[in-house]
Amino acid sequence: MTISDTILRDGVAADVPALMEVAGLAKRYGDQRALSDVSFPVKAGEVLGLIGPNGAGKTTLLEAIAGLLPVDGGDVLWRGTSLPLPRRREFMFYLPDGLRPWDDQYVARVIALFATVYDRPDSIVAQTIHALDLAPVLRKRVVALSKGYARRLMLALALLTPHPLLLMDEPFDGFDLRQTREIMGVLRDVAGRGRTFVLAIHQLLDAERVCDRFVLLADGRLRGVGTLDELRAQTPLPNPPPQAGEGRVGAAGLEDVFLARSLATVFSRPSRFTARLARLPATSRRWRAGSRRSMACSCRRSEQFTSPSRCCFRSWPFERSAAKKKPARCAC
Repeated sequence: MTISDTILRDGVAADVPALMEVAGLAKRYGDQRALSDVSFPVKAGEVLGLIGPNGAGKTTLLEAIAGLLPVDGGDVLWRGTSLPLPRRREFMFYLPDGLRPWDDQYVARVIALFATVYDRPDSIVAQTIHALDLAPVLRKRVVALSKGYARRLMLALALLTPHPLLLMDEPFDGFDLRQTREIMGVLRDVAGRGRTFVLAIHQLLDAERVCDRFVLLADGRLRGVGTLDELRAQTPLPNPPPQAGEGRVGAAGLEDVFLARSLATVFSRPSRFTARLARLPATSRRWRAGSRRSMACSCRRSEQFTSPSRCCFRSWPFERSAAKKKPARCAC
């Protein structure tokens, strides 16, 4: 049976519950916990998003799944069978973030190399070049490519491989809004033909548009797994935000769900929350607490803990605002 036949079988095998299963992966760097008992299934033909802020453990998790990083515990199962490290390269291909190899080579030669190694027909190579709009840079050296075109090249190389499962770290980095949507369309089209994607994404709106299901990570811990509807049902959101341009209440987005689940964990551990707060600059702590039930930020807009994303808690206490020099500026 060829690898292409395996891909087709993986895409249509409805009687098998999961293509791959991550079972209790754990990783520590000294006293720092990078992953803590992370478990979730990956279904054939889906686009699964690993969601979390910078430092949540997304890259560590991808490297552990791919077998590039030794773990302290857990296993990776393929069709219910443990998958040893040497065999993982047969079933999955990992595309890291920020990779630009073979700087002195021409783009056309790099693509031809991958096509030869994996015995890909000319028609597939031509379709991939067209889908990722690489024709204008085929005669350029890799070192001369812009960040966006360099990322397109790496995505093309990943798509040229025949592996059933593709692991990608920040696949939309370097693209503007229009280009991001084009790349999303390419990935959805490939997934529709039976391949499976696991994407590490920290931009929640991008993840909401392209992914079928989500794995929520924060501080190396699993915060939730499921579709957006399933996560909404599992998360208490008494005050969902109104839809834009409408006077009625709309469904909560992925951002609201993630923040609600993450903040609920933080406030369930007062000592850990206090330690985080103490490490922030004083300008990031301009809030007053009248009670444990409500807060007011620097813009004096009071918000309930259960609905934090409508105010400056959108970026606090997990991330400082990148748009302004002042940290944790109010988003409203």
